[in-house]
Amino acid sequence: MRMLEEARTRIARGLGSIPEPPLAYCLVLLIGLLCYAPLLSQLGFYRDDWYVLWAGEVFGPRSLITLFSIDRPVMGYLYAFTYSLFGPHPLAWQVYSLALRLAGAAAFLWLARRLWPGRPFQTTAMALLFIAYPGFLQQPNANTFSNQLFGYALSIFSICLTLLAVQSESRIRKALFTLLALATAGLYWLLYEYMIGMEGLRFLLLWLLSIREGADNAWERVRLTAVRFAPYMGAFLINAYWRAFVFRSSRVTTDFSGLLARYFGEPLHMLARLSIETGKDLIESAFVGWVVPAYPLVENAKYRPLLVSLALAGLGATLVLAYRWFCRRRAFQSGIGEGADLSRAREMMRIGALALFLSVAPVVFAGRDIRWDSGFDRYTLHTTVGVSLLLIGLLWRYARPAIRPAIIAALVGLSIMIHFQNAVHWRDFWQVQKDLWWQISWRAPQLVPGTVLVAQIPVDGFYEDYEVWGPAALIYGPVPGQPRVAAQVFSEDTMHKMRLGLLEGRWMRVLVGMPVDYNQVLLIVRPTLASCNHAINGSRPEAPASATGLVLAAAPFSHIERIEPEAEQVAPPMAIFGPEPARGWCYYFEKADLARQRRDWQEVVSLGEQALSENLRPRDVSEWMPFLEGYSNLGLVQQAEQISSRIRGDEFVRHALCDVLAGSPPSEAPHPLMLQLLCE
Repeated sequence: MRMLEEARTRIARGLGSIPEPPLAYCLVLLIGLLCYAPLLSQLGFYRDDWYVLWAGEVFGPRSLITLFSIDRPVMGYLYAFTYSLFGPHPLAWQVYSLALRLAGAAAFLWLARRLWPGRPFQTTAMALLFIAYPGFLQQPNANTFSNQLFGYALSIFSICLTLLAVQSESRIRKALFTLLALATAGLYWLLYEYMIGMEGLRFLLLWLLSIREGADNAWERVRLTAVRFAPYMGAFLINAYWRAFVFRSSRVTTDFSGLLARYFGEPLHMLARLSIETGKDLIESAFVGWVVPAYPLVENAKYRPLLVSLALAGLGATLVLAYRWFCRRRAFQSGIGEGADLSRAREMMRIGALALFLSVAPVVFAGRDIRWDSGFDRYTLHTTVGVSLLLIGLLWRYARPAIRPAIIAALVGLSIMIHFQNAVHWRDFWQVQKDLWWQISWRAPQLVPGTVLVAQIPVDGFYEDYEVWGPAALIYGPVPGQPRVAAQVFSEDTMHKMRLGLLEGRWMRVLVGMPVDYNQVLLIVRPTLASCNHAINGSRPEAPASATGLVLAAAPFSHIERIEPEAEQVAPPMAIFGPEPARGWCYYFEKADLARQRRDWQEVVSLGEQALSENLRPRDVSEWMPFLEGYSNLGLVQQAEQISSRIRGDEFVRHALCDVLAGSPPSEAPHPLMLQLLCE
C-alpha cells in the first residue's frame, strides 16, 4: 500500500513539473491534425481552383490581380503572391491552408486565456471546438479557401494585438500594437467584407476589459470602450465609404450600393428575409452544424474508412479526457472553481451569442445564407469564435461539472469522424477528376478548337463550366489567349441548348471571353464508378450501362469528330494530375475506342488481346463494343462470338445497343457479323 502511495506521489510531482500552456497548444495542434491531416496528401484541386490554376499557369501569377479586380481586388494581390509560392502543387496548398487553420486556433487559445485566466480546461475546450468545428467542410478545397482562412486568422490576430495594446503600460508598445492591429484589420476587411462582424467581437471584448478594469459605471465603460474602439471605427468607416461609394463591384453580393438599392426597393420583403434567415443561420451554425453534415457522410461511408474515422475519433476523445485528468491533477483551478463560477459562464454565453449574431448578419444582408450544399457552408468558418464561446458558456452554466469533459470529448470525437469522412469524399472526388482527364487524354489526342466539352462524373458532379474547361485548357494548348476548349455543366438546361444548337458567350471574370457553340459539343459520360469515361458518338450513341435518361436524350447531339484521332497525344501536367496511373482496363478501352474512330481494326484487336492477356475485364459490358467491332471487321468469328456472349449476358444493355446499331446511318453502319452475333 505504501509503495502505491509513493508511486502516486511521484506521478503527481512529475505532473507538477510539466508546464501546462505548451501542453494545451500541443493538444489543439494534435486535434487539428487528427481532423485534417490523415488524407492530406491524397487531396487535390476543386471547383473555383480551376480558373485560378488556368490563369496562373497560362498568364502568370500576376493575372490573378486582374482576375479578382471586379470584386475583391486586394485578394488578387494575396492570391498572386501565394500562387507564386505554391504554383500548381496540390499538397503545398493543403499544407498552407492547414497551417492557417492551426495558426488561427493558436491565436484564439491565446486570446481566451488572456480574457479568462486560471481556467486551463475551459479555455482549451474553446480552442478545441474552434479547430474541430464540423460545420465548415471546405478545408480540403485548400487553394480557394486559403484566402478565407488567411483572412479569418488575420482577424483573430488583429483582436489579439488590440488586447496587447490595451494592456500595455508602455506608450510605445501601445502605439505599435494599435498600428499593427489596424493594419491587420484593414487587410482582412479588404479580403472578405462579410467578415466585418469580427469588429463586433473586438468591441465586445473591449467592453469586457472595461468591466474587468473596474470602470465605475456604465457610462464610464461606454466612454472607455468608445475611446479604445475609435481608431478601428474610423478605419472601418473609411473602408465602408470606399466600398460603398468609390469601388464598383461587378458581383451582386459584393456591390454594397446595389444591395442598399434592393433594401430600399423592397424594404418589407428584404427585412423579413434578413430577420428569418439570420435566425435560421444562428441555429444552424451553433447547433445544427455539429450534426447535420455528419448524416450523409456517415450514411454513405464504406466500412474501412468508417472504422478508421471511429478509431481517430476515439483517439481524439481520449486525448481530451487525458488533458482534463492532467488539469485536475495539477489543480490549476482558482479557489472558486470552474464549476461554481457562473458569472464567467454568463460572460461567455453573452459574448458568444452576440459575436455569432454579428458574424451571421452581414452574410444574410449580402443575400447569402448557410447551407450544406453548393459550398455555402463556407459562411460558417468565421462564426466559430462565437460558436465556441456560446457552447462553452452553456456547458459551464447548465451542465454538471462531472459530465462536461465527456461532452467536450464527444463533440471533438464526432468532429474528427466527420472531417475524416469529408476528406474521404473530397479524395474520391479528386480521384474521379484525375481519372476523367487521364482517360480523356488517352481517348482524345487533341480536340478541335472551339469544342464544347460537357462531362458527367459519378462523384459530386460539376457546379460551373470552368471546372471542365479549366483543366482541359491546361492539357490542350495552355497558351495565353482564349482557351482552346469551352465547356458547360451537364444538365437538362444544357441538353436543351444542345438540341437547339444555340450560341452563347462566356466571360471568365474580366480576363478572357469565349464563345460556346452548342453545335460543337463533345459529351463525355461516366454514370457510375463501375464504368470508364465514354466519349459519345452522336451518330451511333452507344451509352454506357446505367446511363440516365438525360444522357440518352443528349447523346445524339454529341460530335465525336471534335476529337482529332491522328494528332499527337498530349498528357495532363504531372504537377497537377500526378504521374500516369496504372494502365488498367480503362486505358485499353479508351485506346481501342480511339482506334475504332480511326477504323484501325488491327489496332483494336491488338489492344483487346493485350487486355485479355493481362486478365483485364470491364464491369460495364457495353465497353466490349470496340473489341466486338474489331473482331467482326477482321472476320475473327470465334473471338467475336466470345465477346458477344459477354454482352448478351446483360439483356438490358444488349437491347439498348442493338437499338442504336439498327438506327445507325450508312456512314456508321456496323459489320453484318456484329449484328448477327449480338442482335439476332
